[in-house]
Amino acid sequence: MARKLLIIRGFNSKREHWQKVKEIIEKNNIEVLMPDLPGISYNFDSSQVLKVEDYEKIILEILKKANWEKFFLLSHSLGGAIALKFAVDFPKKIEKLIFCAPAIVGTKSPKKIIFYALGQLFLLLFSLPFLKNYWPQFKKRLLAVGFKDYYFEKGTRKKILKNFAKTNYKKLFGKIKNETLILWGKKDKDIPFKFSKKLKKSIKNSKIIIFDNCAHNPHKEIPQEFAKEVIKFIM
Repeated sequence: MARKLLIIRGFNSKREHWQKVKEIIEKNNIEVLMPDLPGISYNFDSSQVLKVEDYEKIILEILKKANWEKFFLLSHSLGGAIALKFAVDFPKKIEKLIFCAPAIVGTKSPKKIIFYALGQLFLLLFSLPFLKNYWPQFKKRLLAVGFKDYYFEKGTRKKILKNFAKTNYKKLFGKIKNETLILWGKKDKDIPFKFSKKLKKSIKNSKIIIFDNCAHNPHKEIPQEFAKEVIKFIM
């Protein structure tokens, strides 16, 4: 019987960036489910302001339709917040847990706060009729110098991100009962790899693997190596 792996992608993470990893994993007799989640997945908006608990319900419904009882859970970035809550609430459904640079540790640096404020200011400025057409090109330049997509979010998606930011994840770390693998890129500037040690210390049955020449998206940067570690942990 094939093992089952659920992948919860990060905020605005494109499905195609995970395709290579998915293909490699599936060749090892592992069934992969990688759902799009409203308000989080790329180009998939939500009409409702969802909370972490709401995403748990969505995932339970997805699992029910797939007829999955137990599975391995891999999450990346903001997807880690959902995976953490799910693992604490439904530990018996999970065989093993894999975090990749999860957005569940404090990373509000002065630079990020300033960039976010500037992003919101630029968004407002370029909403003016005479500047609106210049926004796509200007946004590309901002992304090239270190701005992130979520600095420019507005409406429902912005409110969803705020809901995630309000959650106290640290109190959940010690409640994880599943064997856990923590993957991190050493050059990660979004969520610095130094936080991996803090996470490992808080999760009893866990181990860390650091990718030396990789940043925040090892699934995209080094898919072969990333998939290899995931498969090894699962098998």
